[in-house]
Amino acid sequence: MDPYKPCTLSGSVWSTSFGDVLETEAKRLISTAEDSLPGDDNRLDLCALPTYTLDDAGTCEIDDALSLEIQGCEAWIWIHIADPARLILRDSPLDQEARRRATSLYLADGVLPMFPLALAAGPLSLRVGQQSAALSVAIHLDDDGAIAKSYITRSWVRPRYGLTYADGDDLIEFAPPGDESLAALSELLQKRSQWRRQQGALMFDRTEGRFRRSDGELLLQLVEPTPARLMVSEAMLLMGTVVAEFGRRENLVLPFRSQPPAELPSQTELDQLPKGPARDTAIKLCLSRSVQRTQPMAHFSLGLSAYVQATSPIRRYLDLTAHYQIIACLEGHPPTSENDLSELIDDLDYLLRQSIQISREDQHHWQQVWFAQRQGEHWKAEFLRWLRPHKRLALVYVDDLAMDLVGQVPHAKPKPGDHLVLSVNLAEPERNELQLQLN
Repeated sequence: MDPYKPCTLSGSVWSTSFGDVLETEAKRLISTAEDSLPGDDNRLDLCALPTYTLDDAGTCEIDDALSLEIQGCEAWIWIHIADPARLILRDSPLDQEARRRATSLYLADGVLPMFPLALAAGPLSLRVGQQSAALSVAIHLDDDGAIAKSYITRSWVRPRYGLTYADGDDLIEFAPPGDESLAALSELLQKRSQWRRQQGALMFDRTEGRFRRSDGELLLQLVEPTPARLMVSEAMLLMGTVVAEFGRRENLVLPFRSQPPAELPSQTELDQLPKGPARDTAIKLCLSRSVQRTQPMAHFSLGLSAYVQATSPIRRYLDLTAHYQIIACLEGHPPTSENDLSELIDDLDYLLRQSIQISREDQHHWQQVWFAQRQGEHWKAEFLRWLRPHKRLALVYVDDLAMDLVGQVPHAKPKPGDHLVLSVNLAEPERNELQLQLN
């Protein structure tokens, strides 16, 4: 077994276990999860709705599900998000530990969770056949895909179908008699996606490659933008929009995510680039990094006037914070103040950046291992842009691997969109060295 761990992981908050006290507390919560708790009687019972969860095979933390409800001539999209706040009280020991970790960390070898995994994958998750606590939003779209009506409530749900994305793709494509809900949801959320596009949203739907390890074997996973994945992604954005509008309407402080407007290349400039990776890269170069603040602002590339990430409260602490704020508002309790929330956002920013750095370091190492096993092979690559022209270093996209890579171009003078051939010049993971060449 390869003992490798990212250097930046050592000494980080994710390098330590939860400890006996927290594991004992997690076991206590698991044992009491089916007991009646404050607020349970006020939840809306949605267990009769045919509800779907869609995830990658092997996913343990199930924090979202979808339903379709027909009320007269109106179709309502239900988006259900796991409600860990039912068991994890604010400022409790497990809440403080989740705040300390900020996020679950995903590495090629698996997940380092924000909560003890038995709890996160147990009563905190939306499990098939189990009555589960959720924060649910219902949305009715108008004919153009804009939000006509919406409301938000704490609920009980009982997911009927636990699907992989491949299962979801089949149900969407074939819409078998008696089970057409997923196909109808997909159609509604495609309409919503088109509405966002009309508001200026930028769509970068492209297959993404990521290295995974299973039983010691290194695998390249290609994540394709299939109908089921696009449906779930659009639903999560829709949930974030409803939450943001709820915050604005109720004057509720939330961790709003925004992105400043950008001046994009002109259509004439874009027309000179082939559609696909090269054109997408030219656009992405103009975009600013998204930020989180306590006041709503527009998110440029999503085409939204306000947005809050609130769909992964088991895996992202700021999502859980958004839940705490919403629940306080719904139940008439005082929410966290703007000053305290602003301080929390600032405190978590370093941890979130660190988690990204660790994940990138982990992927880079396994990329080196993967190429070391394939010296002598060649791949078609599309030139995207120069990174360091004086060193002849370029960024390219390799379609077969579904990833951007950095390589040296010793002789050619390519332009964006030109095709090159990528090969391995040097790959020594133990020395942290990888040199790719492009001809």
